[in-house]
Amino acid sequence: MAQLPPSESVVLSTKGQIVIPRVLREVAGLAAGVRLIMQMREDGIIEIRPFRRRIDETFGMLILGKNKSRSPKRVSDKEDEKIMKMVAEEDSATRSRKS
Repeated sequence: MAQLPPSESVVLSTKGQIVIPRVLREVAGLAAGVRLIMQMREDGIIEIRPFRRRIDETFGMLILGKNKSRSPKRVSDKEDEKIMKMVAEEDSATRSRKS
């Protein structure tokens, strides 16, 4: 397992902003514009982690062609099923190659 970077101290700005230290951004693979989730645990620790959608929430949300508004377009249920089948087949093939 790779060694984790040391803890870093940050300062909260008057606007409520913090800067994630470069070494932590690099190790975590974070770049400008990436969406993060902040959550307070029961023990008072604030967790910050990359926002990742569950795969079942993303099916049917494809940007098709040159969409100037950049808003996702919904694909049909038939296309959605075809995509889900392709993903399942690829997953099965990947798992059998690893065995």
